[in-house]
Amino acid sequence: MKEVSLSNNLTKLAYIKAKLFEYGVTIGDMANIVYEEQKRYEHDVTMAYAIETVEKVLQKREVQHGLLVAFYLDGQAQKGLLDYPLQYIVEEDRPTFGVDETLAKTILNEYGSIADSNWGYLDKVKPGIVGELNDQQKTGGKITTFLDDMVSAIIASAEAIVAHNLDKGH
Repeated sequence: MKEVSLSNNLTKLAYIKAKLFEYGVTIGDMANIVYEEQKRYEHDVTMAYAIETVEKVLQKREVQHGLLVAFYLDGQAQKGLLDYPLQYIVEEDRPTFGVDETLAKTILNEYGSIADSNWGYLDKVKPGIVGELNDQQKTGGKITTFLDDMVSAIIASAEAIVAHNLDKGH
């Protein structure tokens, strides 16, 4: 793989978008969930605004760093390079592991309690791309133990931006 300088935020963002795409995740996939979930509460939300909010979340350094860690850990597990018992735990996405959720929550902390509750819903229901990522692991495809939670956190955070910005005057 070509070495990428991660000192430049735009280069880091381009790298992250390319890695997401390797897992079948697009900005549009995430924004679609933001739009579908938030239009029930915020009638002024548009798909264009949902895309804008996902992009805004992805531009945060803390989000980028969390994603880099998620890509690395899932990638190492995919190659079988984690030490036992961590390899087994990540491969199986053990429900009592919790470290994947903890990493995702570092993103949610940036966007308030509404992001956290949105994330809990997404983690339980697994709509759209979130469910697809989860299914990739269950069907023997790519390991996505960390990534599915991170994508849910990005979506939940973008939903929080929508809620905070469109809920003026309440």
